[in-house]
Amino acid sequence: MRTFVSQSLLVRDVSQLPAWSKTSDIGLMEKLFITKLPKSREDWVLMRGYLEQRIDEKYSNIYMSGISQLIPADISEKKASRMDLYEELDWHHGYFGEMGWRHLELEEEYYDDHVLPELLSRYCYSSWSRERFKYPTVYLLNQEISQAVGLELDIDSMEYLLNGEVVSVHYINETDQFFYLRKDVVDMILSKFHGKLRHHLYERRMVNEKLPDTVPTVKNRFVQKEKDVFYVATPKPS
Repeated sequence: MRTFVSQSLLVRDVSQLPAWSKTSDIGLMEKLFITKLPKSREDWVLMRGYLEQRIDEKYSNIYMSGISQLIPADISEKKASRMDLYEELDWHHGYFGEMGWRHLELEEEYYDDHVLPELLSRYCYSSWSRERFKYPTVYLLNQEISQAVGLELDIDSMEYLLNGEVVSVHYINETDQFFYLRKDVVDMILSKFHGKLRHHLYERRMVNEKLPDTVPTVKNRFVQKEKDVFYVATPKPS
């Protein structure tokens, strides 16, 4: 179990629930889009990440996510934000032995305004072992993407290697998952596919329907916020 965000985002005192429901921590997810990871000097880019926090005694819960999408480099940010967000390819019956080579082409579709391959694949195992991998779902790169830049998937660690060096990191526990790729590898992908990243941020705050009489009335019990940020490959020094 690896926890990436240990900070509590829930209300500290239930008397503050009305104010809490109106605030936002989506800026935290934006900071986590491109960041330095523990024990690493390089920058890393979040491919897919989400967290959920809830405590019954707080009568509330919060869910936040960030997901990267590969889009053509010449699409404006304004137009990109109006595009549908195709999150990832789904593979619902995968096995560990297939992950290094199985292509999900039967799950993939192309659309008029989305001409690049999907960036991510989501594996949900029909047969899995807690001795091999504790959690039944994991996010990885679309194999078309990983093969194009020469990445190899280490089945034991569930991380990508480039020339024998680890270039991805997963943080996973029961409620959270964060999948990072080293920024220079992301630059390779963007260069190869003539694209850029659209990173879609989402936050949802919910307050329980049934509150004790001692808790102030909360007008908005379901609040959502969304935001897009973008990343263009860093030019190589001449």
